[in-house]
Amino acid sequence: MKELTKEEVLNLQEGTQYVVYNPFTDSLSVEIANKKDIAHNKYCEPRLKFYVKEYES
Repeated sequence: MKELTKEEVLNLQEGTQYVVYNPFTDSLSVEIANKKDIAHNKYCEPRLKFYVKEYES
């Protein structure tokens, strides 16, 4: 898995799945890129980590 910055997540194609790691709860959650996902929320915690699966071509 490749770590992404918040800016990279904001530029993902709509419908792309990515994983969010929350260091406070030590948990992972799957999000789908769209205008209402966690990365687009104005109160998004800056310490969240974002990952996307790398596909081999």
